Amino acid sequence: MNNSTLALIPILRLVGVLLVLLCLFSLKKLELEMLLKYFLAYGLLVSVISLVFFLTDFSRAEKFPIIEVYSNKSIIFEQNVFGIFIYLCVILLINTRASKNIYSLRLGLFLFGIFMSFYRTVYGLTIISLISRLNIVIKFLITFYIGYMVTYNFDVITGVLKLEQILTLTGRTDLWAIGLTGFSESPFLGMGESSIPEYSNEILHRNPPFTTYHNVFVDVLYSAGSLGLIALMIFVLAMFEMVSSAKSKYLLLFLLAPSMFNTFYPFAPNILGLITGTWIVLEYRKSTNRTP
Repeated sequence: MNNSTLALIPILRLVGVLLVLLCLFSLKKLELEMLLKYFLAYGLLVSVISLVFFLTDFSRAEKFPIIEVYSNKSIIFEQNVFGIFIYLCVILLINTRASKNIYSLRLGLFLFGIFMSFYRTVYGLTIISLISRLNIVIKFLITFYIGYMVTYNFDVITGVLKLEQILTLTGRTDLWAIGLTGFSESPFLGMGESSIPEYSNEILHRNPPFTTYHNVFVDVLYSAGSLGLIALMIFVLAMFEMVSSAKSKYLLLFLLAPSMFNTFYPFAPNILGLITGTWIVLEYRKSTNRTP
């Protein structure tokens, strides 16, 4: 934090996260399981709304080039939160047991919701997570088929998904460079999260200014320096220690992956932090057998 009055924002977020954690740790195993089911049901509802928006041509968010389809990038949630939330629902769904028909329907709706979010980061993460659950022969065949289709239809796919932006990660590499420059000016304690808008706008002159560098590690290095990064790694290691099985640790890796291209969501008092935190505390309850 710095001396700006904007420093109140991360302080309030910290208080909010602590209150959420206290609530989650006060819940029993069955209550946590029920809460997680509610999150998945809400994700399903939002995906259905996304489908309705598509069928009625109601949405007017970002347009997919060539195919002339409007995304639901900002449906209900702000910006990319929609895409990440549905992605988290997919990751948790594939780890649950359900009848084949119900599972397929829910997965299909979730995948449609992810597609309509036009969030290419979660496109890639979703494909990787789904393929990783298959046996090695099917993995090879699907990977080969995807590679063939991308190569054969490269121009069309590049146009639809604007893949030319990947070289700069839709401009995020420029943001990261600014954040790392700020880190070099204060490598131990950082510049304070609340100074990001002012510091980034010395170069970008954007209205409204960026409040994040869209990378949790760059944000932490800029905001809290190397000491902050050490604290972050301690928190991440603590989360992995809270889940016991190798399968759960693998799943947690996919849950945390989008924060590489976003920021702080596992520690945020919003729906992304809530669904992630609920699952982590539930896995902790299971591993310690502290519930009836």
